[in-house]
Amino acid sequence: MQRLDSVTKLKTIPRVLSFFLYVFGINLQEHQAIPRDQIEKPQGLSRKKFCLRIPIVIVFYHCCGIFYFVYGFYSNVPWTFYAFATLDVLAFFVVVDLLYIRRKALKFLIKNFHLMPPIKDKRAKNCKCREIHGLLAYTFTFALVYLLYGFLIFEDLSEVSMGANIFILRCLEFFLKLMYGLLYHIFVYVAMPVFMCFFAHVCLLIEEKSMMIKQSLELLLELKTFHFSQIRRQRRMFCYLQKQTSEANSIFTEICFLWVSKSVFRSCMSAYELVKVPWHDTDWMLTGLVLFDTVYDVTSLLIVSYYGGRVSEIKTKILDSVIRLGAINQLRIQGEHYLEETHFFVTTVGSSDMSMMLWNIMPIRKSIAINVLSVIVSYSIIIYQFNEQ
Repeated sequence: MQRLDSVTKLKTIPRVLSFFLYVFGINLQEHQAIPRDQIEKPQGLSRKKFCLRIPIVIVFYHCCGIFYFVYGFYSNVPWTFYAFATLDVLAFFVVVDLLYIRRKALKFLIKNFHLMPPIKDKRAKNCKCREIHGLLAYTFTFALVYLLYGFLIFEDLSEVSMGANIFILRCLEFFLKLMYGLLYHIFVYVAMPVFMCFFAHVCLLIEEKSMMIKQSLELLLELKTFHFSQIRRQRRMFCYLQKQTSEANSIFTEICFLWVSKSVFRSCMSAYELVKVPWHDTDWMLTGLVLFDTVYDVTSLLIVSYYGGRVSEIKTKILDSVIRLGAINQLRIQGEHYLEETHFFVTTVGSSDMSMMLWNIMPIRKSIAINVLSVIVSYSIIIYQFNEQ
């Protein structure tokens, strides 16, 4: 097993995901350490510039956020849109600041996963990468379609009078509106899904390592004889994985609560906007925009609940293999403390709390999204029926 200090490149993160995390100010890669006697002055200066680059990126995004809030407040943007958009942008800054503050804990977490024995099934590794790449492809496809649709309902510059001074002012106003819309689009529909993909990647890493433990236990069941120390080794590996899951939960617990709360709130408001006005009296361009927002919110809720729920199911899978291991013939076990070790393993797995939490209030289950969406649909139908009457 490698030493933690020797891990300098986090190969477990897909390159595309690592690149976009770096673009949004979360650098999880490290360069190879150079001995002090080999560091020259120009290299030291370049290293300082590299270290200063990420804070500059964070400061730049915050300056863009200040422009967004100030311009939206003094422009003719509808107050309802400005209020909800401000909540979305504030949520982005909360998430990026929390991840930036906890970046060292994230690096340490990914390194610890990298140190654990890899899973032997290569198809499982490729499946994990395909899932992340598929989520990223869906994210950028949806963002591009939403951006093109936004341009269709954007105010056309050709409708403006062509006086010289007025034209310059209108061009400036058009540019500011364009920047306002692009910043909102990047913050909400590009950066936030990238962070959700990173959360999904961490959950898949936990699931991958748990499958490695389950495979090791299944191999023990197939052996004719084995020593009880191999059971102890898997128990220690499970305790190590449980510790890393707790570290991941401490990093993402408030962020997941923010994601789920924002998705539920936006979904409720979008559903209300869709059913409060009869569809024959609706502006179809704005209705399409609300539908895009609804798809985004529902998808975000499904991603968080699905991948967070997969972590909660790990304990049941491992516990099943441990119970089967305790039911085999004792003649196949070499060692005197086999029963005590197996009982200790069952107790450890059964009493563990291996799950991702929503602000440490409740665990994330796959059923959360279904329950929330069913409630929203039910009340939307009731409101629609009242409006029809």
